[in-house]
Amino acid sequence: MKIWEQVLGAESSGQTIFDASDLTFCDESGLTLLYELRSKPNGFKLINVSPSIEALYGTMLKNFSPKPVEKKSLDIVSSLGKWLHDTASSTKQSITFLGSACCALTEVLLHPSQIRFGEILSVSDEAGSRAVGIICLIGFLMGVIIAFETALVAQIFGAVIFVVNGIGIAMTRELGPLMTAILFAGRSGSAFAAQLGTQKVNEELNALTTF
Repeated sequence: MKIWEQVLGAESSGQTIFDASDLTFCDESGLTLLYELRSKPNGFKLINVSPSIEALYGTMLKNFSPKPVEKKSLDIVSSLGKWLHDTASSTKQSITFLGSACCALTEVLLHPSQIRFGEILSVSDEAGSRAVGIICLIGFLMGVIIAFETALVAQIFGAVIFVVNGIGIAMTRELGPLMTAILFAGRSGSAFAAQLGTQKVNEELNALTTF
């Protein structure tokens, strides 16, 4: 780090010349220092470089000096066309996925022997059985809060006795299934998405596509 500060902090009125006659090995730190030297106002020149170091330095310039890409602004017609194209492509992919899922379901119904019951039970346990605890906890807390708020109003009219029945019907018929669906989408859906993302990074999905 001290060498970096000395080299980069050195003031020079002209071009900086770097003599690499005694340089036999250059790692990532050395290449990074050379890259930083290129940003000096007057630039720098590398002389007496061995062929191996020169090839490595050329590769560094090629990889770390990308050409800036000018972003062109689109007019209203082009922006509308791009939006329509993206929307049509997304809709096409969704319809294709839905059709593939329907075809796969039809194939399984016609040939029940292809059903892998072991994996179905595994997914059901992961998404359903292990989510029962949090669903019951959220349902209980929501029921307590609604009962407390409802009882305050029902007490004015002398109808506190009906709070229990009302909460039981509301939680069983309406809020129970709704909260279960929300938690299922939030907990299990995010878990599946994370698993698929990991498989995508590890190129497992590419292997399945190749098979």
